[in-house]
Amino acid sequence: MKNIVRVLAVLLSSSLITIVAGMVRQKMLALEIGAVGVGHLGLLMTLAGAAATLGGLGLSTSGVQRVTVTQHTPDAGAAQRSLTVGTAILGVLAGILTAMLAPYFGITPTGPDRWATALAVMLTITSAGQIAVLNGLGQLHTIAWVNGLGAVLGTICTLLVLWLMPNWGLYTALLAPLLITTVMAVLMQRPHRAPATGISADALRTQLRAMLSLGVVFSAGAGLATLGQYGARWYIEQRFGSVALGQYQAAWALTMLYLGVLLTAMSTEFFPRISKAAEQSSPAELTRMVSQQITLTVTLALPAICLLVLCSEYVVTLLYSPEFRPAALLARQQFMGDIFKLAAWAIGFTLLARQAKLYMFLLELLWSVIYLVLLWLFSRTGDFTAVGWAYVGAYAVYLFGSVYAFRQNVGIALPGRLWLVTLGAVVLVGVHLWVAPSLRWSLVLAVLDLFALAVAAWWFWRRRQAAKPTAVA
Repeated sequence: MKNIVRVLAVLLSSSLITIVAGMVRQKMLALEIGAVGVGHLGLLMTLAGAAATLGGLGLSTSGVQRVTVTQHTPDAGAAQRSLTVGTAILGVLAGILTAMLAPYFGITPTGPDRWATALAVMLTITSAGQIAVLNGLGQLHTIAWVNGLGAVLGTICTLLVLWLMPNWGLYTALLAPLLITTVMAVLMQRPHRAPATGISADALRTQLRAMLSLGVVFSAGAGLATLGQYGARWYIEQRFGSVALGQYQAAWALTMLYLGVLLTAMSTEFFPRISKAAEQSSPAELTRMVSQQITLTVTLALPAICLLVLCSEYVVTLLYSPEFRPAALLARQQFMGDIFKLAAWAIGFTLLARQAKLYMFLLELLWSVIYLVLLWLFSRTGDFTAVGWAYVGAYAVYLFGSVYAFRQNVGIALPGRLWLVTLGAVVLVGVHLWVAPSLRWSLVLAVLDLFALAVAAWWFWRRRQAAKPTAVA
């Protein structure tokens, strides 16, 4: 527990800088390009994310596990080298393929959208490979510097371009953070790598084959889910128009603003730890670690989620503009679904560490199908904001599927108290969603939420102090 708190302290400090930089960038973009432009940027980002997930073949994910387990072995250099070189080559190939196929996904073949998306794919895959090496080696402070400075410098570049050449601001927002993060990751991971001399081609192929055996399945499942998100955006634009798409993108970005912090923390600290445990620990110990992670993640996130439900209209206006206020209701519904999502993430990382390939793919397929079906059903009401319930329903089903997959793969069911924690959190968020239109009750609950956040921060600080090494006389 002490190590978890120490890692979270490092990552949260970096993520705070990243969040503030992202807020500034989003605010200026919203004022300059409006809801239509924000929606268009969301389409490009989603397509680039799907292409990078599929084209990267999961090396940046399976590579973390491989670098971790080979760190103190003779295979360390080969694993790290095959990861960085492999992702660089895949980035170039995936970028070229994206430029060729982009027109088939609705991207204008003659404009800059096509090439900006292709370059974003290349940079995403390349930087992910570099950061994966740092992650596997446990260089958390370095990762924090890379992500924090990349966000800040990327935001500065975006603001300068918006001021000097407003028409290119959208593409700068897409590419500048990725480019700066890639350059910094390449430079900052070099001192920590194992020596690359004396590595045979056979050793590189062996390590690459081991990464691909897991990474391809993960890539297919995650890419399928990302394509489902792209399909959802395309459908919303066709049914409700470009302005509605911008509202949808704003709500999605708002939820990912804080979820990205927790995902970074889990992928950086929990995934390497559970990867080692998957090789060395018993099923009972794995179950204990997953239970602890779910409880910790949901408990820490709950006060912030409740407060965001109450303040979503003001937050959306602050981050974007009054034009985006209808996105607040959609975001509130998605906050409820995030409880299911956070609980399922810990299980998903465990299945990934145990290389449960079939379950991983089927779970991503399940989410995509359920989400698109529910999206279609709720959109039939004619109310755009009702599509947020599709997010809630899809992640509820996803959590049930994840729990079943864990039971089948590990052989031990997760304890029943986790259901009480998760359902209790969902009910509490539902109460906040219900009273959010009432200013009086919103103020009462906001005070209670702030108190809960203060208690959580105090507890976090106390655990952080306890986690510090004591000096030896």
